[in-house]
Amino acid sequence: MADAVAQGADCIITISGIQSNDCRATAVAANYLNLDCYLILRTSKVLVDKDPRLTGNLLVERLVGANVQLISREI
Repeated sequence: MADAVAQGADCIITISGIQSNDCRATAVAANYLNLDCYLILRTSKVLVDKDPRLTGNLLVERLVGANVQLISREI
């Protein structure tokens, strides 16, 4: 995050699983640093088709304003 701020970035983008602790921490840190945060979260097709709403780390990520995109692990 320090490197992104030093380089003048205005957003952070990361990808991981839907309940990733790393994504949660990234979203909170980005919010603290006034950076836009884009999370690409991998999950099952069932959850992509039916939004899992506000559960676990997804709740925190959405509360701090992260832009969340769910993608399916299945091909």
